[in-house]
Amino acid sequence: MASTSGSGTKPKTRKDNEVWLIGPTAHALTGLKLPSTGEVMSLFFQIHKVNKATIKESAKEVIKQKTKEDEKQGMNPPFSSSSESEEQVNSSASECSPPKKSKPGKPRAKNIMSPVLAKALDRTKISDRDAVHLIAAAAQTLGHNVEDIAVNRKTIRQSRMKLRVQSFKSAKEQFILNLDPTIPLVVHWDGKLLPETAGGKETYDRLPIIVSYEENEQLLNVSKLPNGTGEAMANAVVEVVKDWKLKDYIVAMSFDTTSSNTGRHTGACKLIEIKLEKNLLWLPCRHHVHEVVIGGVFDRVMGPSTGPDILVFKRFQAFWPNIVQSDYSTAATDQEMDLVKISDYTKVDKEVSEEACRKFINHLWYLNEEVVGFAFFDMNVGDETKQRMVDSLKKAQNGNRMKAVVKPQDVNDIHLEDFVSCATSKFFDMLNLPTDFLQLSPSLWQTNAGYCKAQKKLKTMKVVNDVAERGVALIQDYIHVITKDEEQRQFLLQVVSDHRKNFPNSLKRTVIEALKKNDLCC
Repeated sequence: MASTSGSGTKPKTRKDNEVWLIGPTAHALTGLKLPSTGEVMSLFFQIHKVNKATIKESAKEVIKQKTKEDEKQGMNPPFSSSSESEEQVNSSASECSPPKKSKPGKPRAKNIMSPVLAKALDRTKISDRDAVHLIAAAAQTLGHNVEDIAVNRKTIRQSRMKLRVQSFKSAKEQFILNLDPTIPLVVHWDGKLLPETAGGKETYDRLPIIVSYEENEQLLNVSKLPNGTGEAMANAVVEVVKDWKLKDYIVAMSFDTTSSNTGRHTGACKLIEIKLEKNLLWLPCRHHVHEVVIGGVFDRVMGPSTGPDILVFKRFQAFWPNIVQSDYSTAATDQEMDLVKISDYTKVDKEVSEEACRKFINHLWYLNEEVVGFAFFDMNVGDETKQRMVDSLKKAQNGNRMKAVVKPQDVNDIHLEDFVSCATSKFFDMLNLPTDFLQLSPSLWQTNAGYCKAQKKLKTMKVVNDVAERGVALIQDYIHVITKDEEQRQFLLQVVSDHRKNFPNSLKRTVIEALKKNDLCC
């Protein structure tokens, strides 16, 4: 007891100069014969363990003493140069290092996650965990050995994240590369207040920003705004437009007629023009204008509604698929002027007529001095009306034409040419349209190549904001699925939007054609 209590340390089971399986260390290589492997290792551990030298230094000293012993025994030196000796030292040092663990010679599992598969999983809202079960079951059903496939949540998650970034960057680069300065781009946006998390109380304004051109549309971003002010929306739109290098291609804006968009000083539209340093064609959504008129009439007749749904509108919504939606006109037509003359409805219902007329006069956005230029290219506008519009434009250019002011009592006497002013010339400048046809009789316009080309260009312009509303529906569907990371969420929205364009429906024929096209692109 007395021999152990005073030391205060644990009793040693092996001496410092002893190595397991080798025995006591040696200070030098001595003897009348060549040293054995055990003797060499004993010397190495003496230098490394007892003398505290590094592995490289210990190996170098062992080789040095081994060389001397070989020379004493009359053997050739093991190295022909110092460089070979150094290589051997490094080799010996590495051999003395702990060996790296290596897995058995089993072939590495194959990662089958491809861009088209990742996009399909994202569109169908399949989580990474659910994807494990889905891919494994599909692989087994198709006769594959599941053990040969990388089907674990981590691999699938990392692959999908990586492919989202690649798909977005590729689509963005391709879009910018294919930009055509002769094709006008219309930028659309629409805000929606959405909760940040499912069931959460914290909300943010989400602003889908989309450009439309010809029969196509491209999602740019779904910005997360601190508030829904015109300044915040303008900053988001301008930032995205510049990021996509679209400043020189944007010619018009389509938006809802809310005060945050149309305000004279702090409205988003005015601020966007200032920040982009260019005039843009304003295209307030005519659908939204009609909603305002219907809403005003309904409130006047039925009174304000406190419920979330109105049955008469729900029935109309249910019948909407039966209505031909592809047949609409991108112009300010005579038929719409007749609609302005709804004051004639006074004979039937004075209250409804007055309210509808008041709303129309306050929202004659699509009949302002600039947008009325669409009527020059409208097949539904008669030649006589077009000639009067040309005459009004010439008077305006001579400084004899003022902006039209519409009063309720004048709606029966106003015509398209009354909206033509000096500002109408901006319509042709902003859209880079020819004006030489104005020197001809309207009956000959269809024989003018420049006129026909401009007419075709304008016919494909989207003057309603349904594009942005689809963007709102997109963020509503995917804001709380698959990922909580904001950057990945933006990539996810881009991927889903792109997949919907390539796979517009789930028909087998459509899917096969899209997959073949994808193989050609890859």
